[in-house]
Amino acid sequence: QKALRDVLFCLQGVSSSLVQFHDLPIGSFTVDPECQLSSPQRQLVRNLAVLGRQRILMDGFCRPETMRRGLLCEAFVGALQTEMAEYYRILALLDAQLNSSEGTTGALTLPRVVAWMSKCMTRYRFLGDLVQSCAELRGGQLASQLHGSLANGDPEVSALTRRLLLAVLQPWYNMLCRWIQTGQLEDVHNEFFIAANTDVPVESLWQDKYYLRKTMVPSFLSEEQARKILCTGKAVNFLHHVCQNSAQQADLPPPHPVECLLDGQQEDSFMEFLEQTYHARNCRVLSVLNTQFKFKDHLQALRQFLLLGQGDFVRHLMDVLDEQLSQRADHLREHLLKAALDEAVRTTNAQFVDPDMLKRLEIKLLDINPSDTGWDVFSLFYRVDGPIGMVFTPYCMSLYLRLFNHMWRIKHMEYVATAAWMQQTINLKVKNCQPPTENQCMLHQCHILLSEMIHFMQQVQYYMVFEVIECAWAELESRVEQAQDLDQVIHAHDDFLAALMTRALLEPESRDILSQLRSIFDQVLQFKDVQAQLLSQLSSGTSILKAQASLRMISQSYQHLVQDFLLSLSRHDDTNLQGLGFRLDFSEFYNKQNAHLRTSMTFHSRRQHQGSTAQV
Repeated sequence: QKALRDVLFCLQGVSSSLVQFHDLPIGSFTVDPECQLSSPQRQLVRNLAVLGRQRILMDGFCRPETMRRGLLCEAFVGALQTEMAEYYRILALLDAQLNSSEGTTGALTLPRVVAWMSKCMTRYRFLGDLVQSCAELRGGQLASQLHGSLANGDPEVSALTRRLLLAVLQPWYNMLCRWIQTGQLEDVHNEFFIAANTDVPVESLWQDKYYLRKTMVPSFLSEEQARKILCTGKAVNFLHHVCQNSAQQADLPPPHPVECLLDGQQEDSFMEFLEQTYHARNCRVLSVLNTQFKFKDHLQALRQFLLLGQGDFVRHLMDVLDEQLSQRADHLREHLLKAALDEAVRTTNAQFVDPDMLKRLEIKLLDINPSDTGWDVFSLFYRVDGPIGMVFTPYCMSLYLRLFNHMWRIKHMEYVATAAWMQQTINLKVKNCQPPTENQCMLHQCHILLSEMIHFMQQVQYYMVFEVIECAWAELESRVEQAQDLDQVIHAHDDFLAALMTRALLEPESRDILSQLRSIFDQVLQFKDVQAQLLSQLSSGTSILKAQASLRMISQSYQHLVQDFLLSLSRHDDTNLQGLGFRLDFSEFYNKQNAHLRTSMTFHSRRQHQGSTAQV
């Protein structure tokens, strides 16, 4: 009887003279070697002691400290205690039988105890192992661990795991439904897979306020499902806090019970609920953004003004600003520049643009260096505020500013070359009426060099407008039309700007090629000044030797710079830039003058260069 009493203590995880449990490692035990038991009886006691060890593990897990780790841990503890109720009932029956049957023929024996406990041996061994694997987990990590344990060959154990998982998922599912329906996070213990930065301003709500805790995403949710859940709640907050527009609850389907997360037949209903809520929220966001806040119109305005898509406006603006921007940068007056901008708007088709967008168009002067002219520091800036700022972030607007400066510089070079050509045309009409002289040969050399420059500028501008901006713009329009949420719109716009920056040679990797291009631009500006000096000297009859020498130096420098530029393009990985090189030298004029250029333009050389780049 004493041995049986000790066995019942053992099943409760309490040490006795027969079985001693140890603190380290937790749940370890030893059977008294001096006890008067046979070897088979000792083995039965060891088997029962394993249940006592599992009881100790579960009691240790179900402490108040565990429940304070969060709602999911608290629900797990409650479910474990419910499952242990049957175990406690059997122990109570065994204890009652032991007390009532002492000295009778139907007395409780060790084999009978084993027979009673064998019904729950597998279950409680599994529970003990389960709490060990979940000891340090909480939130979505705990749900993932339980979900992984569902794949068990024992139907009884699988059903047990399912009951535990459903209990754990109930508070998690309540958080999820509240998030996607109201945009509110009730997650005091940081268990949910969506978190918030509390100190983020409203202007950065979409990008920076809410984010995924990837370690807390349950294993039964795909990455795309987690993204949609995050995006749905963000849409609710965006409408409420940024657009001051409340989300419409009536359009949403009612949530399904938590079982829909695990049942194969009901899983489709959860997906349908998620998809309907996701589309309702995000369609509302896109509708408000496009109608009330005119997102697409603002996007078009950025293309027209900052990417120089409004050709008549850009040309007229250069005409009215030419005199002012040709002077030193520190002599500029912003009110005069603003007046010129207003005139360019009034006298071109830009006047038909939405007045709200025209108000946002401003003049911005860059930092001034001592040698800068107005052309070097002048920029247009588009002021952005309100909900559209979620797409047109300050970083994006800084990229637009860099793109404008690059396009403006290219356009200015074409403007300078065109003005120089007009000077030549007027002068040649006069000189052609005179007998051939050495001066006319000099003018002819000017004409040839300027023709090269005009061809170069036209091809570079064609590349920027049609192969860079237009192609990227067509893709952007397509992606914006197909976008189902604001995240997809933002990614499409970011990819658009990234493509422009890369193909326009504005990325750090293309710094050397961009430097070569700007050196060519400098030669165009020097040529303009030398030609003006030359024509002035020809008109006054003074010596042109100095201007002639300068022209010769510019011609040589320009030739070398263009050849180096073509060489860099031919070695670039971007096929569009390689195509630009072919168009710039369509007649192989530079190719014939440079042996390295001839070699680099071959297919074999390009393959060798790409191979060496890949190895690096």
